[in-house]
Amino acid sequence: MSVEKVIEAIDRYRTFIITTHRNPEADAIGSSLALAHLLRQRGKDCTVVCYDPIPRILQFLPHENLFKQQTQITQWPDAVFILDCGDLGRTGLFEGPDRPPSFLINVDHHVTNRQFGGINWVDHGATATGELIYRLSLALGMTLTPDVALCLYATLASETGFFAYSNTKPETFLLAAELLKHRVDPWEVAQRLREKTPERLDLLSHVLRGLEVS
Repeated sequence: MSVEKVIEAIDRYRTFIITTHRNPEADAIGSSLALAHLLRQRGKDCTVVCYDPIPRILQFLPHENLFKQQTQITQWPDAVFILDCGDLGRTGLFEGPDRPPSFLINVDHHVTNRQFGGINWVDHGATATGELIYRLSLALGMTLTPDVALCLYATLASETGFFAYSNTKPETFLLAAELLKHRVDPWEVAQRLREKTPERLDLLSHVLRGLEVS
């Protein structure tokens, strides 16, 4: 399906929840927060809900009054966006044989996606789910804010290993350049995403103690 179907759903419904997979990384959180900002600019009632909290290294992304950590959804909206998640069960929010009562909009770039939504906008050629959210903003005719640009740039930087992985395309650099026009600081994003938390350093110390060179 195409972005036009997604826009039709946005225009049709008033209340939304945006969610993603458990243990979310930068593409999951960044694309979800960017979409939430866009929907609120559009006058929609929306919240990002995730089973797990925002990881420490991603808390610099603008999420105040947008994000809730919940292990279940108690009040269902008109529609649920599920981003960067190939399987409904990976959210941790939908269990059992019954499908959620809300309309499901599945937006993803993974080849393993199970096409579980009422709308399935899955593009295997996209660098990140954040790239799809950027395309959505263009199709909606919306001007990017610095907050949205920051969230989307974080998705690209993370998914491409800071533009080093094989999924980095010429279009990826063009999109990054466009986002940098909106006061995104690439140095800050890199430093935040590469932050050595105590947990990471502890894991590294365990690995190095058992290291053998041959």
